[in-house]
Amino acid sequence: MTLDEEEQDYREMIKNDPQNVRAWANLGKVLNEKKDHEGAIEALQKALEIVPDDTWILFELGLTFSLMNQFKQAEEIYHKLVKLDPLSQDGWFNLALVSRYQLNFKGAIDAYQEVLKIDPYDVGVYLNIGVLYHQEGKVEEAEKTYRKALEIKPDYTKVSLNLGQLLLTNKHDIEGAAEVFKKGYENDPVCILLLSNYYKTTGEKRYIPAVVTAKIEKEYTFDKYRAALIDQIEAVGQIKYDYMLLLYEEDSIEPIYYVSLERNNLFSELGGFTHFICAFEEKGHVNFGAYDLPVTLESFSKKAIDLVFEKYQISKEKLPKFE
Repeated sequence: MTLDEEEQDYREMIKNDPQNVRAWANLGKVLNEKKDHEGAIEALQKALEIVPDDTWILFELGLTFSLMNQFKQAEEIYHKLVKLDPLSQDGWFNLALVSRYQLNFKGAIDAYQEVLKIDPYDVGVYLNIGVLYHQEGKVEEAEKTYRKALEIKPDYTKVSLNLGQLLLTNKHDIEGAAEVFKKGYENDPVCILLLSNYYKTTGEKRYIPAVVTAKIEKEYTFDKYRAALIDQIEAVGQIKYDYMLLLYEEDSIEPIYYVSLERNNLFSELGGFTHFICAFEEKGHVNFGAYDLPVTLESFSKKAIDLVFEKYQISKEKLPKFE
């Protein structure tokens, strides 16, 4: 059934029974999905005239005001909702969001704290509180909150990044920041950005890709090395990566060499090559030129392994088998 058909059905129900509260409420939800937020507010308010204390309808109305950037009205609705249902985790969370949008950091923190009373292990809420404390300049409170999040989830990379930057920038605690970045990377070795920050903090000048998240697709071992092939890469900066090979010495968790397949949309628009094969080594970034092979993990794997074998003079007899 299409949204238009659903809307028509609910309007027909209301025509037959103007006190049909569920028809009014569901009409509001459908209108929201159709981006008719003003119509949704009118329908939801009609429903609340019939049942003023229905928390589901209040939640949908608060959400609608938020979608229209009417945060003050949304805040009033969510306050009413959580007064009726103090255990509404979603209600408190959305109240925190609309308070935050209005730069009411204290109100947002108070609402997030109510969420933690319901679920003390919600690490995302700890992250949000830490960010708010940081924005308020309450460094000690922010640090304490971030560390609590890492106690619950040591591999929470976003918190490690935030805590490290907090220690480095606000407390000038270089050793503490380095420790956080290093431990964060040990818990999430795909987040090269943590390793990059660790190098910068310790004064080790190495230029490496600022990968935040990725998925390891394949791993190889050969000679005294191992390699991981990653895709679904999200990185800081303008460079986009389709695939990357990370090369390690067999007993190390820190890559010594990176081969990347980089995408250049500008070249594509001008009718040129869309991809370039590149590498990161201690002295900087190397561009080997346009990549004219199929943009697949298998093709990139072979090309990247060839570059590794050539650079480190590894015998072709030790070449791993490709699927």
